[in-house]
Amino acid sequence: MTDKRTRIMVVNAQAASASDAHTRKVVDKAFMEADKHNVDIIAWSEVGDVYVPAIGQTHATSWLTIQYGKPSADEPVAGLAVSWDDNRATLENFSREVGSKATSEGRWKTGSGIRERSIINCRITDPINAPFHAIHPPPKRATRARLSYMTKALRKAGVIAGDTNFIHSVLAKMDPRRTVTSVGLLALITPKRFWVSKPTKIDVGSDHLAFFVDIEPKKPRARRLRLKRRK
Repeated sequence: MTDKRTRIMVVNAQAASASDAHTRKVVDKAFMEADKHNVDIIAWSEVGDVYVPAIGQTHATSWLTIQYGKPSADEPVAGLAVSWDDNRATLENFSREVGSKATSEGRWKTGSGIRERSIINCRITDPINAPFHAIHPPPKRATRARLSYMTKALRKAGVIAGDTNFIHSVLAKMDPRRTVTSVGLLALITPKRFWVSKPTKIDVGSDHLAFFVDIEPKKPRARRLRLKRRK
């Protein structure tokens, strides 16, 4: 029986409030921790002007990354990314869509509002078969845009990961069909058909603790454990 356990890590690299140099250090440390802990997939938020694919390749050529836009051009579409270890997982059919349009809602007294926020969609085909979505809705001060983004994201099937800008209790009420695992505002939202481990918190130097969990379809997990007990 093929082992369907899949280890997913969620990281916010602090690009919205820190320098590019700091964000590069966060991404670099996150990849180092991902290698150390045999992580299969990483969902990135706030990677901004940092080119995640190149940093991943410095750790291992098996780290592949999708990051839209040109980070050096300060494009909002570059804020999200998804990385996966090609030796451990297969991700396909990537696309990007607008989660929420640019808005003046939540404008600071001396600044602008919230820029466009994306959703990255793809499918995990190995070790599991499930849609996967990386998200980062607007912050609390943009109440309407944040709720609109999350409503759109939660209509999607499969696994959702990222900095949600919502606390655990609110997320659980928003989508009782799925299991919410979170550390602070970072969360992994999974269909009920998956078993999910307790999160392992990791300090990657960001203002948000990163974490990873193992997920596994419940039926294959039950079969795997039965076979293990027989040995």
